[in-house]
This record gives sequence, C-alpha cells and structure tokens, in this order.
Amino acid sequence: MINKIIFFLICLVFIGCSHLPNYDIDDWTKLIDPNFHQEEIVNFYTNKVKKVQEGSIEESKIYAQLQKELKKAGNDKNMDKKSVMLKGYIVPIDTQKDKVNKFLFFPNQAACIHVPAS
Repeated sequence: MINKIIFFLICLVFIGCSHLPNYDIDDWTKLIDPNFHQEEIVNFYTNKVKKVQEGSIEESKIYAQLQKELKKAGNDKNMDKKSVMLKGYIVPIDTQKDKVNKFLFFPNQAACIHVPAS
C-alpha cells in the first residue's frame, strides 16, 4: 500500500513539472498594433499606382511612400512582457563559421528569401 502511495505522489510531481508553459499568443498578427490598418494603407497606394504609368518615376515614388507607411507598424503594447511562441522559418543572413549573427524570421516558407531555379 505504501508503495502505491509513493508511486502516486511521484506521478503527481512529474505531472506538475512536465506541463508546457502557457503562451498568451501563437499568432504573428496578434503582435501588431491593433490601430495599424495595413489593408487600408495598401489599398490607398494601390489606387494611386493605378493612376500612373507602369515603370515610371511616379510609380517608384508611390511604392517608396508605401514602404515608409508600412514601416510605421508598431508592436501591440499589450503584448509587452508576455510569453509568446511563434512558429516560423529562420533564414541566416550574416554568418561567421558556425555562428549566425543576424537572421530573418518568417511566418511561413512562402515568405522566405530564395532564388528560383534557373
């Protein structure tokens, strides 16, 4: 009987120690400031681009403005100091021997940098 009780107590200890941490989010989009409306910005500049000649200097300027607006996207401050777990793909961009100094982290394979087969 004592062996069963000891076994039960040991099982409880392992069950209590083996749980995964509770992550507040697991979705990349929840990290973006909810007041940032990317779709509206892209639609605005898409309409501007349609009014100019393709390949023109004006088109390049519009795309530069679009990039500037998109870079204003901030993090959702409500996520500060919260535990998150994000799935994604790492692409090293600066390495020295076996050490990665800089990398890009992408939410899916389609977003990674690659060179099409020639």
